[in-house]
Amino acid sequence: MIEIVGNIWDYQEKGKWIVIPTNSYTKTNGQAVMGRGLALQAKLRYPILPNVLGRKLQKFGAHVYPLDWNMVAFPVKDHWAGNAILDLILRSC
Repeated sequence: MIEIVGNIWDYQEKGKWIVIPTNSYTKTNGQAVMGRGLALQAKLRYPILPNVLGRKLQKFGAHVYPLDWNMVAFPVKDHWAGNAILDLILRSC
């Protein structure tokens, strides 16, 4: 694993792929919940993202999803208010 220090969005803007830790919870309107951390930052940069990810989550469940914008959604917890789940993280790897 390579560890890099800096603003993750600078790397993404240069065409590098970035990983966004997410949960697998969707709202009643079908949008993925993206309310904290990098998920929130991604949602603010790409307002359509909660819709895109929400559709994938509802159709296929909690999996790693390559997305447009050189980003990968990486599920680490089932519910937005819950803690990260090691088994889910291991399965996502």
